[in-house]
Amino acid sequence: MRDEDLPAEFKARMAAARALTDYEDRVEPRAVRAWYDAERDLVLFELKNRCVFGFPAMQVADWGLAGTTPEQLAQVEPDFGGSVLHWEPLEDGIVIGGLLLRLLNVKAWYAKRLDGYDEAGASPHSDGSDAEFEAAEALFELESRFEPRAVKAWFDADRGLVMFELKNGCVFGFPPAAEADSGLAGATPTQLGEVEPFALGEALRWEELDADISVPGLLLHQLNVKAWCWKWFGGEAPAGHPDHGRQQPSATTPDALQPVEHVGD
Repeated sequence: MRDEDLPAEFKARMAAARALTDYEDRVEPRAVRAWYDAERDLVLFELKNRCVFGFPAMQVADWGLAGTTPEQLAQVEPDFGGSVLHWEPLEDGIVIGGLLLRLLNVKAWYAKRLDGYDEAGASPHSDGSDAEFEAAEALFELESRFEPRAVKAWFDADRGLVMFELKNGCVFGFPPAAEADSGLAGATPTQLGEVEPFALGEALRWEELDADISVPGLLLHQLNVKAWCWKWFGGEAPAGHPDHGRQQPSATTPDALQPVEHVGD
């Protein structure tokens, strides 16, 4: 049957499906390559924006990786347009969006970072009193039990990426040019290599450059979380989405992405 002979309703559904696929490919994290680092026991993948994320397989053992050998883990590759990590010998795969939301514990903290807080994590309605400072300090300590926190950081000169490790053993790397507005523009490899975790791991700090970047804020930005996390947590499709205005039920089982305390401990 020729395309012009297809029913109008069917062609409309096909066009809508293509529009949705194109949109998701633009805004959601997509892997362009994946590999296994046996020395560090990490599964790693590179995204379209050159960022790299790595995770210990044991962190998602209940998602099909329990009891896997290094040889099996090494056969990871992107599939379904880069939206899935797939292991052919295991006949299993993991959706990258769900993986990131779970390992970064996003449901526990992303709303605060997106609505009503500045880059330092302080309320925009601060009055600067001692009582408010003490309350903010207590809140900061509480948040450190749920939010991603860096335990070490370094510059990978071979890949040209600033890398940091989180408390749960996951690693993330980003090209400095992607955060040029944060004070990294024009920095040399030597200067970039002086990065250190700061503020109990909530931020990355470059003393010589007088630059610092919030770790949760960086992850939200580089992973474009606001544009796609709604479909996992439930809610309304954002402006620009083909289904804008429609309510989306959660794409996960009820407890699959629930917040956890002491993430990485």
